[in-house]
Amino acid sequence: MIPVIITDAMNSWKAKDWTKEYFLQKFGSFPFKTDEPDIIKRQKLFIKMQDYLEYFDNNNDEDPIYLFDDKLAERDEVKEILNDWAPPIYFQEDYFKALEEERPPYRWIVMGPKRSGSPFHTDPYRTSAWNGLIKGRKRWVLYPYNLIPPGVDVDFDEDGNFESDSPEPVKWFLENYPFIPEKYKPIECILEEGEIIFIPSGWWHLVINLTDTIAVTQNFCNQSNFDIVCAELNFDDEELYEDFQTRLTKIKTDISFPTNLVESGFRT
Repeated sequence: MIPVIITDAMNSWKAKDWTKEYFLQKFGSFPFKTDEPDIIKRQKLFIKMQDYLEYFDNNNDEDPIYLFDDKLAERDEVKEILNDWAPPIYFQEDYFKALEEERPPYRWIVMGPKRSGSPFHTDPYRTSAWNGLIKGRKRWVLYPYNLIPPGVDVDFDEDGNFESDSPEPVKWFLENYPFIPEKYKPIECILEEGEIIFIPSGWWHLVINLTDTIAVTQNFCNQSNFDIVCAELNFDDEELYEDFQTRLTKIKTDISFPTNLVESGFRT
């Protein structure tokens, strides 16, 4: 599979009319989760929407704070936001729904000023993902799972676990992008307002916001990535994988789980 941009798939969303002013008026006094660490609480930093939007409009940071909230469903004062969008028809099959309250984080509201973004990463458990851009423009840079992007350090331990370290987007574009050999050039695209991008299982991706942006994104497991997600889930969390097997089998009685998880996985 390769990344794809989809148009005209969010026309029915209430979210397509979101603006910064809407969030300020309706949710201004409520805190939202960001990508910034809170060193005192040892978690991600929560900032009131009104304070974040003031920062949003006035910062000159090279790597601005990114609002990246996956906890909306846990907070009564903001969970109604989740009613404003739904997975496009192409991505509605999602086996991870079976996990219900045990499901790992999978959907986010994403808001950031220009220059903010996400460094290179792959999505948890080799899930696939889609990202719907409601306001602004995003530049995407992508590599297939078997090509580690230039400038990204990946360390494997003896058990096959790996951690990656990537420069922040602006720094990567300044220090790595100009020197990439032609044969290692990435796949690139500009995601425009109203478009949705599909990220296949395991693909590395970096995103930088070219303008102020508002977006939503979700990860999912379906028939196309089922075997490899099972392998990764079993490798990282055997107890959760066993729970997934039990719950999904009750819903999809004809489901067949992979028998050779090693051959299915990333670490072959």
